[in-house]
Amino acid sequence: AGRRRRRTIFRRPTPSLMPESTSAFLGLRTAIYVVPDLAAARDWYAGVVGAAPYFDEPFYVGFEVGGFKLGLMPAEGADA
Repeated sequence: AGRRRRRTIFRRPTPSLMPESTSAFLGLRTAIYVVPDLAAARDWYAGVVGAAPYFDEPFYVGFEVGGFKLGLMPAEGADA
């Protein structure tokens, strides 16, 4: 009578247990936002993040936030 077996329905693969040739999606490290006014967005995010961007060009502005990347790109047709 009475012993119940516990079954694992889903088990997340552990990177150390996966073969070298297997690629796994482990998470996002970068978020990119398209903004209508790159200069205004850069200034606003700099205030929110509390740091200057690590990359600041007319086609892309990048911030490092807690080990992640936050990117800003101008909307198509927006003045740079």
